[in-house]
Amino acid sequence: MSTGGAARAMQTYGPLAVATIVGAALRFYGLGTNSLWIDEFGTLSIASHSTADILRISSSSNFIPPLYFLLVHGVLQVFGESEVALRLASVVAGICTIPVVWLLTEQIATSRSTANIAGALLAVNPLHLWFSQEARPYALLLFFGCCALLSLKRAMRTQSLRYWIAFSVCSALAFLTHTTGLIFGVIAWTWALSSPDRPRVVRPLFAASLAVGLACAPFFVPIARALAATHGIYHSAPRSLTGLEVGYTLLTYVTGFSFGPAPRDIQNLGAPAALRDHPLQSAMAGAALLGVLVASVLKRRAAMTCFIALLGIPLAGIFALSALSGKAYNVRYTLPALIGFLGIVSIATRALAPRPRALALTALIGLALWADAQWFLVSRYWKEDSRSAVAWLRRKLPPGSTVAVAPGYQAGVLTYYAHRVGAELVFDSLPDAARSLGSTHPEALLVTRMHHLPHWRELVHSLDAGAGSPRHGVELVGYRAFLLPR
Repeated sequence: MSTGGAARAMQTYGPLAVATIVGAALRFYGLGTNSLWIDEFGTLSIASHSTADILRISSSSNFIPPLYFLLVHGVLQVFGESEVALRLASVVAGICTIPVVWLLTEQIATSRSTANIAGALLAVNPLHLWFSQEARPYALLLFFGCCALLSLKRAMRTQSLRYWIAFSVCSALAFLTHTTGLIFGVIAWTWALSSPDRPRVVRPLFAASLAVGLACAPFFVPIARALAATHGIYHSAPRSLTGLEVGYTLLTYVTGFSFGPAPRDIQNLGAPAALRDHPLQSAMAGAALLGVLVASVLKRRAAMTCFIALLGIPLAGIFALSALSGKAYNVRYTLPALIGFLGIVSIATRALAPRPRALALTALIGLALWADAQWFLVSRYWKEDSRSAVAWLRRKLPPGSTVAVAPGYQAGVLTYYAHRVGAELVFDSLPDAARSLGSTHPEALLVTRMHHLPHWRELVHSLDAGAGSPRHGVELVGYRAFLLPR
C-alpha cells in the first residue's frame, strides 16, 4: 500500500481502530476479579453438562435456546473452568460489536463522522462494558442482532442475495442466543415497512423471515411449555410497574449501573433514599440524560427514524411483555435499545457546531469513563462477592459449621466456592419467605439480595431471640453476615 493509501486508510478507519482497542482493553481488564454471581453460576451449571443435556436443559431452566451455553461449554473444554473462561464469549462478542455498530451507524446516517462518535461512545459505554464482562448471553445477543440489522440495511440497498442470507443467518443466531432476539425481527419489519423501498424489500424480507422461523422452530415448543409451567412465577417474584423503569433504563444507557446509587442501594433503600445519599452523581447523570434528550429533539435528522425505532421497540416491547406476563422488568432485556440510544446521541452530537460538539463528547466520554472506573474499583457496584464471603466465613468459623443462607438460591454458588478452596462449610438454604431461623441452629446467617426477601427485616430481628445475638451484622460485598452464639 502506498503512503497516500495508508494515510487514507488511517483517516477512514483510525478512529474505529482506536475505539476497538480501547473497548477491548476495558473489557479484558479485571475480567476475573469479581466472583460469579447467581445468574453466572447458572450459566456454569448448564454449560458443565454434556451437549445433549444442554439442548434439553436450556429451554426448561432458562427459557432460551441453547446456543450461548453450547459456546461456553466449548470454551470451558479448551480453557478449563474459571471466571475468565466463563466470561470469554461475552468479552469477544462485546469487542466485535464495536466495529459492527460503527458500520451500522455509517450505513444509516451515511456519515463516517457520526459512525466515529457511535463507535467511541459504545467502546466506553459502562452498560455495554457490564454485559461484556458477564457470563450471560446478552452481549452475544447484541452482536448477532446488530449483524442482522447491518445485513438488512445492505440488503435493502443492494438487493444482494448474500446480504439477505446473512440477515437470515444472523437473525436466527440472535434468537438461538436468547428468546428476546425476536425483537430484531420486529425492528427489521418496522424499518422495511417505513422505507421508501418497501415494495422492493417486503418479499425478500418475508422469505428471509420464514427461513429464520423454520430454523428456530424446534425450540419454540419446549420454551413455550417451560414458560407455561412456571404459572407466571418465573425465576423471581413479579414487581409492579410504575413507569419509572423507562427513565431508569435511559439513565443506565448513559452511566450504566456504576454511577450514583448502586442497584443494591435502590433495591434495599428505595429510589428516593438512594438518590438522597448520592446527590452529586445523581444530578450529573440526570443532567447528562436531559442534555442528550434535548439535543435529540432539537437536532432531528431523517436518519434518526431508524434509531428511534431501534430505541423504542425494545423498550416498549419489554415493558409491555412485563406488564402482560408478570415477569419483573429488567434493563438487561432492553439492551438492543442501547444501540438506538447511542445512534440518536451520535447524530445529535454530530449536528452541533464544532466547539459544543467537542464539549458534549468530552462530557459524555468522561462520564462513561468515571462510571467504568467505579465498576472496576468501587466494591459497592459489584455483584455479591461469594468468593470473599466464603473466605471470611472460613476464617471465622470452625470446620463443619453450618451457615444459613437467605435467599436460599444463593447457597449453590457459595457451596461451589467453598469446594474450590476446600472450606468445610455447609450452606443451608432458607425459604425466601422465612421470618426466622425456625428450628435450625446454624453458626452463622448470610443475607443478600434483600429485594427478593419480603421479610428480611423480621428475619434479622429474630436473631435477638438468642442472648447476645448481634443484630448489626458484618457488611461484606453484597452480603450481610451474622455470627450466631452457640
